[in-house]
Amino acid sequence: MKLRATVVLAAAFCFVRVANGQQAPVKPADAVASLADAPVNTWAKIVAAKTGGRDSALFVYAPNIKRFVAAAGMQSYGGEGPRHYDTEEFDLAATKWVNAYPPGRASSRPESGPVGPEYSKERAMAGHNGGGLFYKDGEFLRVGAGGQWLVTRTNYEWCYVPDNGRVYLYVHDRTLCYDPVNRTWEDTNATPRTSCNIWGSMAYDPVNKEIFHAGGDGGSAVVGTWVYSIEKNKWRMLEFGSDKAKALGDEAKKLCWQAKALLGAAANRFAVSETKEEAKADLKAKAITLREEAKRLLAQVKSADLNGAEKNSREAAVGRLDAAVLALGAVADKLSSTITPEAVGEVRAARVLIEQAIDALAVEPPGRARSQVAYDPVRKKMVLFGGDQLDRVLSDTWVYDCATRTWEQRFPKECPLPRAGHILAWLPKAKKVVLAGGYSRDWLAQQMWAYDVEANEWKMLLHIPLASEDWGRQQFSQNCPRVDARGPQTGAVNEDDVLVCINGANVWACKVDPGKPTSAPDGQTGAAGDYRFNRIDPAAWEKAANPDAARTKKFYEELPANQWTALKFARYAPGARNRWGTTAYDIDRHQLLFW
Repeated sequence: MKLRATVVLAAAFCFVRVANGQQAPVKPADAVASLADAPVNTWAKIVAAKTGGRDSALFVYAPNIKRFVAAAGMQSYGGEGPRHYDTEEFDLAATKWVNAYPPGRASSRPESGPVGPEYSKERAMAGHNGGGLFYKDGEFLRVGAGGQWLVTRTNYEWCYVPDNGRVYLYVHDRTLCYDPVNRTWEDTNATPRTSCNIWGSMAYDPVNKEIFHAGGDGGSAVVGTWVYSIEKNKWRMLEFGSDKAKALGDEAKKLCWQAKALLGAAANRFAVSETKEEAKADLKAKAITLREEAKRLLAQVKSADLNGAEKNSREAAVGRLDAAVLALGAVADKLSSTITPEAVGEVRAARVLIEQAIDALAVEPPGRARSQVAYDPVRKKMVLFGGDQLDRVLSDTWVYDCATRTWEQRFPKECPLPRAGHILAWLPKAKKVVLAGGYSRDWLAQQMWAYDVEANEWKMLLHIPLASEDWGRQQFSQNCPRVDARGPQTGAVNEDDVLVCINGANVWACKVDPGKPTSAPDGQTGAAGDYRFNRIDPAAWEKAANPDAARTKKFYEELPANQWTALKFARYAPGARNRWGTTAYDIDRHQLLFW
């Protein structure tokens, strides 16, 4: 038999969006332009500027200077551009930015705004030849704001420490310290953390005189809770949970791998991409075996002798495992004949239930990115909500007790929809935690919520729906900071419960009052532990695809040699239109693989 080698070319279209180049919608007549005139729980755009925007910058309120401090972040993605100083202060009372020059360096420089072309040219190539995080302004060490060659997005790796009046920042494996009074930076030279080095969040723990760090590294990476001793200048990772709870979590993870294997087998059979050995497998029998394993784990969890927060989490795990047992039992018969997209979807749903059971059994927050931590000084507890696991965003609520050094997963009746990149901050007057904005794997309406740690209750304060969709481009309301499907929002609260958000080059502010909640529209509240998955979902392809082995065989047999032939992908084929990826052909499964 003569074999013909076939080369397949995957063509990708690249769309480039130019920053600040989009047509701005007409400003609504009811847009609030003054904080003084704005009702509570309403955003007001208090600064509209053309320069000075920072992507994922450090932004914190420093009570010792009564100003907000902004530093690092990405100021430019190419070219020189008009650059502001590496560190700025925002004076809310004067509604004005001020360049935070160190002592003796303000001479002949502007008080605010771009520093000048010479400064911009000097900083534009920072990092191009290595070592660009720091630079010297005279004798003073400075932390550069990013550009084309130096990525200094900070996410939420910063906090203010009231005990010494300093701001701490962790970036590029360095622990940095900023003095807002003297406007000077210092590298503490602390040994870096060995995990969770990016995408986490910091807050000060005054009970233990430590900087607390949660999250980071996202997804399924090995994560942990870290603390930094200012006195010892040292990071260390904390340990949590009973041996029994951790053992149950490990068993749930093993069960999840079995569910993933079953899902893969069902998906391969549906896509006609099994090997000869795999085609012999009895998928119904595998589903029944998995169901029995889930029953066994369910019985173990029910009878486990757990205490405290672990006992409360057990109830959630029992409910999710019980649902998984029912789901596996319902789908088993559907795997004994022709596999349908619906059957694959049911196996996937069962796997998700097992993943949620793993989350319920976790002794500390599972891995996540871009989820800010807020400290409640009344209850002496840290609050963490949601986060990005790269393929999904979360809606879980966690509380860390600084006095006992223990994590507790909370299960409120309702909560915000799954999200990441949201502002989370303490309201000193209202004595509650405020959540604002954030992104999901789909567009989110701009919302604001308040969380009562004592009552374990979330209440919506603001809901601004997305405007209509026009030609596939989502239109955003002009009455609030812009949200998108990937970028985090950055904000901080002062002693008057005023939330200030930097959004591009604009500044928004809101007088927050949790005592005046609003009713959440239908579909705009979440349930504890929900996920929202990436929009590139295999199920979208499965529902559109119609695998036909005979038709495919005929197509390749008739394929003309030495000539390009366009392949028609099923609608929304995952990865088929990804930019800058790569493609390979799997000769065992006879399928194209996209990364």
